[in-house]
Amino acid sequence: MGKYLHLWENKSQHEAYIGGGDYIEPYVGYDLENVYFNKIKYKLLDILYADANGNKKVDSTVLDPSSGYTPIGLCIAGTGFFGTGEKARFMSLKYMNYTTPETGALLTQSMY
Repeated sequence: MGKYLHLWENKSQHEAYIGGGDYIEPYVGYDLENVYFNKIKYKLLDILYADANGNKKVDSTVLDPSSGYTPIGLCIAGTGFFGTGEKARFMSLKYMNYTTPETGALLTQSMY
């Protein structure tokens, strides 16, 4: 059906997908009896990137600067670290600045 949406005839086809080489995250799928989905899971030290338009992506590898993405944060607590269903936590690489949150600042900032 699509890259992230799947229709299976039965549960065993879903299980084969999970164990197969075509598995991607996130995905949503269903068969006649069940709906399956997963959320993106982030790991410790995954890198948060942003491009000039504010689009963000997370990757576990260092991206080439020619990709247009700049690293802006690191994952300091992966998905589920604080308990089931808990989101990952990222720490910025620069001081956060409320007037320019996309770029941050190199000097200590006062937050109001």
